[in-house]
Amino acid sequence: MVAAWLAVGPRLAAAQWQDQFAERETITGESGAISGDTSTATVEAGEPRHAGRRGGRSVWVSWVAPTDGVMTLSTTGSGFDTVLAVYHFNPGEGPGLDRLRSDAANDNYREATTSYLQFGALAGVRYEIAVDGFSGAAGLARLEWGFESVDTPPPVDVALPADRALRTGDTLTLSVNVDDDDDDLKVHWFFNDVELADSETTTLVIPDVQAVHAGMYRVRFSIGRVRYFSEPIEIQVNSEGVVTALARNRLEDALNSPLVGVGAGGGGARATAAGLHSLRRQAPIGVTRGYNGSQLFHTIYGTRDAAEPVHCGVAGGSSYWFAYVPPEAGRLSFNTDGSSYDTVLAVYTFEPPLNGYDGLIPVVCDDNGGAPPTSSRVAFEAAGGRTYLVVVDGVGGARGLAQLNYLLETNAIVPPQPPSLISSPSSVTAKVGEAVSLTVSAEGTAPLSYQWQKDGVAVPGAVSSLLSWSAVSAADEGRYSVVVSNSAGVVTSAEAVLTVLVPPSLISSPASVTAKVGEAVSLTVSAEGTAPLSYQWQKDGVAVPGAVSSLLSWSAVSAA
Repeated sequence: MVAAWLAVGPRLAAAQWQDQFAERETITGESGAISGDTSTATVEAGEPRHAGRRGGRSVWVSWVAPTDGVMTLSTTGSGFDTVLAVYHFNPGEGPGLDRLRSDAANDNYREATTSYLQFGALAGVRYEIAVDGFSGAAGLARLEWGFESVDTPPPVDVALPADRALRTGDTLTLSVNVDDDDDDLKVHWFFNDVELADSETTTLVIPDVQAVHAGMYRVRFSIGRVRYFSEPIEIQVNSEGVVTALARNRLEDALNSPLVGVGAGGGGARATAAGLHSLRRQAPIGVTRGYNGSQLFHTIYGTRDAAEPVHCGVAGGSSYWFAYVPPEAGRLSFNTDGSSYDTVLAVYTFEPPLNGYDGLIPVVCDDNGGAPPTSSRVAFEAAGGRTYLVVVDGVGGARGLAQLNYLLETNAIVPPQPPSLISSPSSVTAKVGEAVSLTVSAEGTAPLSYQWQKDGVAVPGAVSSLLSWSAVSAADEGRYSVVVSNSAGVVTSAEAVLTVLVPPSLISSPASVTAKVGEAVSLTVSAEGTAPLSYQWQKDGVAVPGAVSSLLSWSAVSAA
């Protein structure tokens, strides 16, 4: 059981989150809230991947619709990045999880990392509600709900078109499978949260798609006074005509929708610089995907993961990721010319499998290097067949229409070379306060990136081939290595040990003693510093032979 408290609401019965699906409890009432800590929650074998996201800390409750109506669920107030999903049972036998059928799901809602959804509910149907943490996140999970009854059964099992990309000039057709002959049901299409004129049918058609049509499309259902929205459908525009090649707000999703370049025989087509600056329809000879083109997408609902890198050191907040695999080696350029807002641009690669942001290898980044200055531009030597993750973020969280242009020039004879070490850093022994430096020498296709590590942990700001101290301290002592990377690979140096010698200092000096002749007497000193410490006792300024420990003692003192 996951400990919880339940807010007071109209006709509300106490209930708690449950980690195990079979132990779930039932929430009641037309509105209310439930909260609880999910830190000890788990995922069961056979459990659905909620909202298609990688989770790891799911909790469950049930709810039974008292009448036909519309249910609204929100995780606003939760302490982590939530994923929310609703299911009902398919008829049949079985333990339960394998019979769940999805009704609605949501990950991020608009610019928030919390979740929000609405769905049509039928009287007497039991709905199973799951809250999970994106990528295993956990903490305080809060669920609010509100239910509104309607006189006519609302549309259920609403199948929406999949997210897709189109070329300019294509026709966009979006349809929802609801009964538009029902006089009580009204359908309205929205684009980027603005209601479209003359769009009160179940099918929306936009001929001659252009860049301005990239964005989020949603359907608003109206039944009497009750209104609710479908999940958004994301439409993007690309010059390749690859429907499934999409930039995504989530790094994980971008890896599932890459643009994979395919070269024609004999090395493929060569890109021209003119193609980097405008989106146009192309008539390639043979298969030449991935050499020259653009991807346009709208970041109206863009967010930023808490663990995500700060791209190029610029504060963002609306990052979109695009996975790109070049068909062959060459000089690869990206820019955001044509975007409607101030962008920052960064490129990463990785050594598979990629299990999170920690596995990203920085390649290159830029802010305000494009034309106009609010756009960004990068270029580097790319390896054919390697996955590159290109991220476009908005400076200060800015959002708008993003245009990501790419150009692969494959005239270079020599493919990019991964980094290799010429020399690793050498171990050093120094005294406290001395100036010390460690250095590494590497070769490979520029630009090379460096990241020093101390005892296996990255040293903040240590990103050059030289690591130096003007005056070392005891806290600097440790084992140092450096990770060298570029667009083609990564290599880690051998460890160098920095030993810092600390001079001795007294913790306590010997105390004066008065004793009678023949008594046992001892004097002692306590000191600290780099071992080994050596001792030499003196009497009246003259060394005492053999008195070379921290203790000086007599079994029977004499007047001498």
